[in-house]
Amino acid sequence: MESRPDYLVVRTPANPAYHWGNCLILDQAPEPGSVASWVEAFRREHPTAEHVALGIDATEVAIDPAEAASAGVALEQDVVLVTDQLDSAPVPDGFSLRELDPADPEQWAALVGMELEDLDEPDRTESHADFLTRRFAGHRALAEAGHGGWFAAYAPDGRPVASLGIFATGADRWRYQQVITHPDFRRRGIAGALLRAAGARACASGARELVIVADLTGPAIGLYRCAGFRDAVPQWALYAPPA
Repeated sequence: MESRPDYLVVRTPANPAYHWGNCLILDQAPEPGSVASWVEAFRREHPTAEHVALGIDATEVAIDPAEAASAGVALEQDVVLVTDQLDSAPVPDGFSLRELDPADPEQWAALVGMELEDLDEPDRTESHADFLTRRFAGHRALAEAGHGGWFAAYAPDGRPVASLGIFATGADRWRYQQVITHPDFRRRGIAGALLRAAGARACASGARELVIVADLTGPAIGLYRCAGFRDAVPQWALYAPPA
């Protein structure tokens, strides 16, 4: 990370295809009429990137979506949810939950395969597999260094069907990462049980606040609210995927 006068540059050299690991975080909401200049700033800082990712460290923005579109990006809003405790939930019959062993590469490689199965056929590319492999290598390194852990739910046949991570961010706050459930195993209570198991592990390690981020219009936010999370603040971004 590199500080600039009014933004932060985030780079992940080990995984250049990780969009939100290679981004700018703006100190405040862009002024009207400035979106194009911020896109230019991103291009200067990340000249080889095929995407644009601008996080905004503000809870209120006054960006015209039409202005964003004319600059080639979309204004996105998620919501940050927090809780200091989660209620309990049973593990569905036949399934098991466990924390991955950072020393076992096969466990982590299996999660890459599970995520690739969740993609539409055109996205099952070698480059995306490489991106996931690199991303999980980063997660695995964090777990190995003792900053948190990665959890998976396993079907009766032993294959992983859901996973997520949770890591310390400082000030007794832990954040969830990359929650995913295989499409064939959704709406069975698996993700909810996994969410709670990881949260219990974090609280046992000293967490006083658990944080998760969700799409306002996606199905996951209902799961998080039912588990005990409450809406805290909005999270804004300007984003464009590769052409």
